[in-house]
Amino acid sequence: MLDYFRIDPNWPGRKGVNNKLARGISLKALDRIDLLEQAMLKEIGDHFPNYAQRFIPYISLHEFEALLFSEPSILAEKCHINLDSVQEIVKIYKTPEDINDSPEGAPSKRLSKLKPQFRSKPAMAQSVTEAIGIERIRKECPHFHMWLCKLEALDSLDDKKQNPVF
Repeated sequence: MLDYFRIDPNWPGRKGVNNKLARGISLKALDRIDLLEQAMLKEIGDHFPNYAQRFIPYISLHEFEALLFSEPSILAEKCHINLDSVQEIVKIYKTPEDINDSPEGAPSKRLSKLKPQFRSKPAMAQSVTEAIGIERIRKECPHFHMWLCKLEALDSLDDKKQNPVF
């Protein structure tokens, strides 16, 4: 699990994304993430072919803190910030995962503006995510949900290997 925000320029797939953008090809954030995740998967497969089928890359569209916006009322309560301010941020975007439009617009920066002493890593984020619950986060954050589905599918593959059906 990695944050897209400020990912290294030499990261697998990053040059390909930058080349497309330089050629005027419009890529949504999720398209960029998909290209990077596929490049990561290829890189792992090239270096560790025996493990590639179990490597499930996940790059958070912007930052992990975006997931905290899945339930504005809980985020506001746990962080002691104004609910209306959180809702103003959330209503601009299709999903919490989309929250970002500049380095200053990153989810952690937005939270820091609402509460200057906000410390998202790790205690505050843990408290908020536990209160929101995984089901709500999955419902509001489709990219994160799909990653978890892939991880869960690994468990069912292991079950089939241990108990093959003939």
